[in-house]
Amino acid sequence: MRFLKNWMRTGRLFFLVSGLLALLFIGLDFGIEQRSQQQLLTQLELEAQGFRNGFEMSHRDLQLQMLTLASLLAENNRVQTLFHQGARVLDSEGGGAGQAEAAFWRSALFNYLGSRWQLMQDQYGLRQLQFHVGPGVTSFLRVHNPGMFGDQMSGIRPVIEDVLQDQQPRSGFETGRIYSGIRGVVPVWFNPPRQPRQFVGVLEAGTSFDTQLQRLDQQYSAGFAVLLKRDYVEQQVWESYRDDNSFHLPEACNCYIEASSRDEIQDWLQQDLFSPLVDDATQSVLLKLPGKHVHFTRFVLADYNSQKYNAVPVGSVWVWQDKSALILAIHQERLKMRVALVLVYMVALGLLIWLLRLTQRRLQWRVDVAVQQQLNTARALEVSEQRYQNALGAVNDGLWEADFVTGELHWDSRCFEMLGYAEPRDLVIDDWYTFIHPEDLPSIQNTIEEHLANQQSYSIEYRACCADGSWLWVEGRGKVIQWQGDSPHIMTGTVTDISARKHVESELRRLSVTDSLTGLSNRRYFFKRLSALLAACQRKSRPMAVLMLDIDHFKAVNDQHGHAAGDAILMEFSNAVSQLLRQSDLLARLGGEEFAILLPETDAQGAWELAERIRQVVAAARVEIANTQVSVTVSIGISQRLDSDISEDEVIVRADNALYRAKSRGRNRVESDAA
Repeated sequence: MRFLKNWMRTGRLFFLVSGLLALLFIGLDFGIEQRSQQQLLTQLELEAQGFRNGFEMSHRDLQLQMLTLASLLAENNRVQTLFHQGARVLDSEGGGAGQAEAAFWRSALFNYLGSRWQLMQDQYGLRQLQFHVGPGVTSFLRVHNPGMFGDQMSGIRPVIEDVLQDQQPRSGFETGRIYSGIRGVVPVWFNPPRQPRQFVGVLEAGTSFDTQLQRLDQQYSAGFAVLLKRDYVEQQVWESYRDDNSFHLPEACNCYIEASSRDEIQDWLQQDLFSPLVDDATQSVLLKLPGKHVHFTRFVLADYNSQKYNAVPVGSVWVWQDKSALILAIHQERLKMRVALVLVYMVALGLLIWLLRLTQRRLQWRVDVAVQQQLNTARALEVSEQRYQNALGAVNDGLWEADFVTGELHWDSRCFEMLGYAEPRDLVIDDWYTFIHPEDLPSIQNTIEEHLANQQSYSIEYRACCADGSWLWVEGRGKVIQWQGDSPHIMTGTVTDISARKHVESELRRLSVTDSLTGLSNRRYFFKRLSALLAACQRKSRPMAVLMLDIDHFKAVNDQHGHAAGDAILMEFSNAVSQLLRQSDLLARLGGEEFAILLPETDAQGAWELAERIRQVVAAARVEIANTQVSVTVSIGISQRLDSDISEDEVIVRADNALYRAKSRGRNRVESDAA
């Protein structure tokens, strides 16, 4: 009878404990899944910020390019003279479209720029070139649409109004009567002999988002699109030009698609898929579309006027990237983890059955001695439960226990395997410090002292020495579970291998400053270094030079041999130039075929000699592509630091101007800002 009662009691205990084990493993699986989901969201947020930073840097580059092109044209004596004559006659004829004489000078200016206009379209992606005069904003000549002139744009084009008012160059995104675009606007002055110069009007150069979005698409392997609010476009653009140009109006979206690197965005906008992405907030969302998972990033786009007055944005930039492979890999990892948890659970149940059978045979004996050992057993069960909870929470972690009274330190086999030791060995507490990287030891000692003072658990990341002498990043956690008065007796905890996470963090930091194709520094890191070096050289009055390099006719190489050949040219070019530089010099890829070199402690003569060596080495190099020897040349612009420079933009603009002269004077040559 007693045996039957004991068996029934043991059976109930088995079902109870197995149920608790099941709940614990389910909770562990839920925690792992939540952590994986949080890591995915964090990764997507970082990528979204990278997309935004890349777009904004590319946007600023285009603004600078448009300003440079407009400035070069505005400095042309012939352009100044023809524009001055036309503006003077237009004023005498009453403004607006003018009469016959104004038409004569308008035609002369257009004929002079006609041949250059096609060149600027082909080489620099220029889409708009326009002359304006005051008062108000009157279009004198649209080179891109010479039949439209004489219209008033007051209140429509604030950037032009501002330049007409104070004669200071400006740039920004703006939508006009015909196009939306990134524009650079500069004043045009007429310089008569022995007389004060006269302000004539403004010259505007503009380009579209298309080239920028295509480059970003290739750089990030993601789709990019610019969407403008419907009321904004319909307020700015003449109705006859809304459908003729780049504007598209999906029926299900209260917006216009100004530009897009991929057409699929038009189909998606026709569907009710983007309800979370309709306001003006910056958002990063992972959506499940038919057959795939897509990460969407959306951030606002402000034009010149909304930036100036901090007004409501006029549109938004959308970025999307297929994450189906990543989601599939995450699901596979989760499946593997769940299979592992089930196996561990089954092993735990097997051990539980064995323990219960053993307990059944010894149950009567344990009842007889339970009274005498009750006090000791209660405390031992508490310590054992704490250890058991640690074991459940560290299925893939190493377990350790330290006895501060005896000085003994016990590691389980997982701790030794993690560090590459084939056989476990006996340790004392002082041995543990010999496994810690010297740089991490002070912070660990402080953390443990604080833990002992406030009697709370601790967690700290540090590097542990492996058997082969290498260092492994781990996360150590611990807590005192038994005290003798105010002194610690037994401390127990876990050790987790976090080297994979540390590697990912290091790789993300590297990618943020490195060009993915060539391995050189990227635009962001180059301008950061340029700003710091310029400030140091200004303080110490030391020489410094900047070289701007552009591979000649690179588009023709891509068109003739393909983008893979273009990539090979870029990598060969990067390697060849790097071998000519000092350790202190910095070579960076700014984008496409454009590179820059930062030369500290280099005067004008040294910069010129280096530029000539680079030009000669590049011209002599040959790259074999599909059994064909392909060669390229490079044009180089040099800029030297001046005492009057107050920002890196001034150095870069001079180098860009010198590069433009090298291009316009035949390419494969070096030009200096002193030329």
